[in-house]
Parts: sequence; structure tokens; C-alpha cells
Amino acid sequence: MLLWLLNGRLTAQSTGEAGKPCPNVVSTLATEFIYHVPAVTLPRIEVRHCSGGGDKLQLLAWRRDAATPALSVDTEDFGVVQVAARDNVFVVETSGATTNTVFVVNYERGEPKLIFRRVTHETATILVSPEAIELGISGLSPLGQPERTEKRRFPLDPHGLDPTRK
Repeated sequence: MLLWLLNGRLTAQSTGEAGKPCPNVVSTLATEFIYHVPAVTLPRIEVRHCSGGGDKLQLLAWRRDAATPALSVDTEDFGVVQVAARDNVFVVETSGATTNTVFVVNYERGEPKLIFRRVTHETATILVSPEAIELGISGLSPLGQPERTEKRRFPLDPHGLDPTRK
């Protein structure tokens, strides 16, 4: 399954006020659906809005059947530019005042990990195929320097969300 969208720049693993997830869910990304199983029990990524103190976004990654997020990252950004997800790879690009940040969360054996973070002055290109999610990121060079572009490929693993499910 490709992407389910219901409805930032990431820093160290921290949460909103007093170590809690921020209250307002902006979007939820999940790549699997199970009939009669609540979505809140499935592996997923949530983008949340933290009100007050600059109105930043927070990224939460949940394991299957977890009561608390396994990965929580506060951002310095306030807008969502684009998202993509397939199998075990989730991409979120956020926007601040002058830069965008691209984040990639990969689930490996059911555990979410932030495996890529890149700040850019332009919007990334995202290509989703049955084998991988590929990123093209330009705008990486300081002003007045030769342009630098980065290409990254993130292979998909259909069993990465939960290795016990075949």
C-alpha cells in the first residue's frame, strides 16, 4: 500500500511540554490497513502541532500496539511541504522561514529509526517505486558556491513494520 494521509527540521528525541506528545495531530501516515483493526494500533508516523513557543511541528513514530511513541522528534519548522510513504519507509519534508528539512524514518524489524535528515533551500523531489523511495535534494550549497545536489535511495522492506507478519 502506498500512503494513507488523514487529515518539520528535526532535533534530538524529545517531546512537547514535560516530555509529552504535542496535542494536535496534523497528519497521520500509515502504509497498512487491517480490516476491523483500529488505526491507532498500527505502525504509523504522526505529524503534530505544538502550540505556544513558536508553534513548531513534532514527528512521532509508533510501533504496532504501542501506547507511547517509539520515536519523538521536535522540529524547528512550522509547515509540512510534502509526505510520502510505502512499506517501511516514511518521508516528511517540513518548512521553516528560509529552509526546508527532509526527514526519512525507516522501520526495521518493527522499530522506527530516523535514518536521514537534510536541510535544503529548495523542495526535494521524491520518487516512489515498488522497490524504493528515492530522493533528489538540491539547494544544499551556501549562496555564491557551486550548486550541490544529493541523491539518496531507501530500499523498501514489506516486513519492516512487523517481521512477524508475512
